[in-house]
Amino acid sequence: MTLAAEIGVDRSVTSRHATRLERAGLLWRAPDPGDARATLLGLTDHGQRAVELMRERLAGRLDRHLAAWPEDQARAFATALTRFVREEPFD
Repeated sequence: MTLAAEIGVDRSVTSRHATRLERAGLLWRAPDPGDARATLLGLTDHGQRAVELMRERLAGRLDRHLAAWPEDQARAFATALTRFVREEPFD
């Protein structure tokens, strides 16, 4: 499956976003040795650090907001959110 199909957008949109991410130093591109029509994409070290930082910031924000919730409600939310992200299209 192509990345465009996986995330549900047109190939041209995916290509434009990939170009922006590549220019920002967050993504690398390489020809696919198994398919001359395809391009491989991956995170650069800088891109990986950016993803990790975003995850840390999001986790911190969730922790701060959930700290004000009753414990049983916070636990129920965390359980539901975990289930949500484990299902398509996130797995």
